[in-house]
Amino acid sequence: MPIIVTLLVFMVALAVQQSKGIGLEMLTEDAGSLNGDAWFLGLISTAGICLLAASAGIAFFAGNFRKKIHGGPRKTSALVWLSLCSLMLLADDSLMIHETLAKTIPFIPEAVIQALVGLIIIATLLVFYRAIGPSFIYAAPALVAWTVSVSADMLSSESMPTILLIEDGSKLLGIILWFVFILDLANRYFVDVISARSLSAQAVHRY
Repeated sequence: MPIIVTLLVFMVALAVQQSKGIGLEMLTEDAGSLNGDAWFLGLISTAGICLLAASAGIAFFAGNFRKKIHGGPRKTSALVWLSLCSLMLLADDSLMIHETLAKTIPFIPEAVIQALVGLIIIATLLVFYRAIGPSFIYAAPALVAWTVSVSADMLSSESMPTILLIEDGSKLLGIILWFVFILDLANRYFVDVISARSLSAQAVHRY
């Protein structure tokens, strides 16, 4: 399924590139470097995209692993939804969807789109709060860091390197914390599944 989705996204990107006459380098090069922005923005953007892709993959794999090996539909659903949230963040960060939609649909401000993305993530975390458990300690500061990044983007119209570093640095910090959150959650689920199977095997052997 991930391979199919990746191929579909790639095909859509190529179709848009052909129909709109957009150079292929615009789809493969970092947007900041194309605009002549500070060099570190491309590095921050690329690192963030890689971590979000890893987060989506880890959550998807852990959810399927738990589903195949052990029950627990609520915990499995939490991982699936968190994988989808990671993919949403990945698509928005790599394709700048919030800026594109704001320009395409002028009556919908960029802040509204950013807030909608944040509400989806917060709602997912609250719905699966019990399944997430102690791993929430990493998700909460990630939301705070993203809030700082979005606030810097919305409140400042300047393109000064300091402002851009605060904005993109906070976003990268939020992505790192999100990655650690997904990694910690997946690790706990793996331990739960392995422990449960070990106890079951011991019980069968005993009787």
